Amino acid sequence: MPEQQEHAEHVVRSEPVYDGPKVGVRRAVVPDGGEERAYDVLAHPGGVAVVALREDRQVLLVEQFRPAVEQRLWQLPMGFQDREGEPPEQAARRELHEETGWSAERWRHLRTVAPAAGVSEERTELYLATGLAPGEAEREDDEQGMEQRWVALDEAVDDAVAGRLLCGTTSLALLLVAELLRRDGGSVA
Repeated sequence: MPEQQEHAEHVVRSEPVYDGPKVGVRRAVVPDGGEERAYDVLAHPGGVAVVALREDRQVLLVEQFRPAVEQRLWQLPMGFQDREGEPPEQAARRELHEETGWSAERWRHLRTVAPAAGVSEERTELYLATGLAPGEAEREDDEQGMEQRWVALDEAVDDAVAGRLLCGTTSLALLLVAELLRRDGGSVA
């Protein structure tokens, strides 16, 4: 991978354009050859996504309607980091429980990703959750039509590689876990 070079680009000012209940839009202004260029940026509090993995190498996926792409998607349990002062791992624990009812004994931070760096300031924290225990989901109003199912990790990875999983965050996290298992000889502890 090429080394990241240092450049003089920077945001000289940022102005709010729209503030919604979950996300907003801000205008970021950067210097451009003696001029200034404005970019509209999705203001996002950050997200979390959880690969809940059972001992039998089954992962938990949820399906829900996503208005932005106008279809139902199978994804990992995921959500916003939108509670003031809540650490990312706690947000991941909350989202897993809210959406699926499951909780986990062991948590491993996989990576921080910028899923749409060209248009959004979102950073999503990816977690692996193991040592799972069932419980009762406490879904929010917009999650009531959500379905869930356990899928073999290998099948989910095949779906990601074949393009049957549209969510890039889900695909990346599944591929990371599969690679970790390969490197660690099948153990995720």
